[in-house]
Amino acid sequence: MLIFSMCLHSVIKKKYDQDATNVGDEGGFAPNIQENKEGLELLKTTIAQAEQQWVPKNFRRQLKDLYKSFVSEYFVVSIEYPFDQDDWEHYGKMTAECGDKVHIVGDDLLVTNPTMVQKAISEKTCNTLLLKVEWKKNGHRSEGKPM
Repeated sequence: MLIFSMCLHSVIKKKYDQDATNVGDEGGFAPNIQENKEGLELLKTTIAQAEQQWVPKNFRRQLKDLYKSFVSEYFVVSIEYPFDQDDWEHYGKMTAECGDKVHIVGDDLLVTNPTMVQKAISEKTCNTLLLKVEWKKNGHRSEGKPM
């Protein structure tokens, strides 16, 4: 939280000058924002800046190595959500390095989307699909209940 607050301070100061970083009675910043979107864009910029400062550049490699150590030292059958849902690169590296020993589940990576599944097969990004079937009953969707 401290990193986010420091990044927000920096982003507001850059865009609105020093006066906008004064803290109000409730402990929050009060920049002169003209539109709701402007506030959301400030948050978006701040999150991106905080991620760059907080997440080490080799974090994903370290995480991959940690997963690999679990697989070699313990009876791990599958790993679901090893990385961010858009991190095709590290899913692929993980699958290449230990996919013969463990299921790398491409749940949110694939979102049961045939195009994404085909991409994962072609690129060998993961080796296990979690298929989520939605049953229809009386025209309404309900998960897990047969027709």
